[in-house]
Amino acid sequence: MRNRFFLPLSGLLACLLSAGGCGMMGANQVVAPSVQPAAAASAAIQAYDTNGDGRLDETELIKCPSLRSVLARWDANGDKALSEDEIVGRLSHMFTAGAGLLNISCRITRAGKPVPNCEVRFVPEEFLGGGIKPASGKTEADGAATIAIPPADRPADQQDLPLMQVGLYRVELEGPGVTGQVKSLGYVVDPTDRAGTSPAFDLVRDGQSKGRPAGQAE
Repeated sequence: MRNRFFLPLSGLLACLLSAGGCGMMGANQVVAPSVQPAAAASAAIQAYDTNGDGRLDETELIKCPSLRSVLARWDANGDKALSEDEIVGRLSHMFTAGAGLLNISCRITRAGKPVPNCEVRFVPEEFLGGGIKPASGKTEADGAATIAIPPADRPADQQDLPLMQVGLYRVELEGPGVTGQVKSLGYVVDPTDRAGTSPAFDLVRDGQSKGRPAGQAE
């Protein structure tokens, strides 16, 4: 499914290059989430840097599934950890790209087979500062769920459109055969990253521990 964003014309080219294309869903621009990258990165380091070395390695990131899901892509110097500067750089890029609300579909499978009737909740990471709303959806027969914030949190002229915000999220699943089995799921919704707009999780292939962007090579 092609994702569609609300963003100013200055962000359209970046959208086309990073996400394989998008469609404008209305003329009104939606303000991007209010996140302070430096403050958020500092808060993340303070929350999860248990050994005090100023970085977040894979072991420490077990408690922060969203950052763990992008460790390989955000680790600019290849030391298998995220520094505060690396986090600031990526947050600055994604939150200044101009995207306000996005249309995002998440797919849940088990060994490649769709998981229907599964409640999927995207819970913003606390270190972002509270400016991002939780979003949720329920999977259909094909295992796909459109993830959206509550209608009351959308602009008045867009309350009938299923949309969510850019952000870093913990992903919670609830439903038959799923509840209590899955842990440490995370995802970064980022229109500037090709892997950041098509969340998909396979409960077997991903070891019931992490997400795999749809279309990514196994």
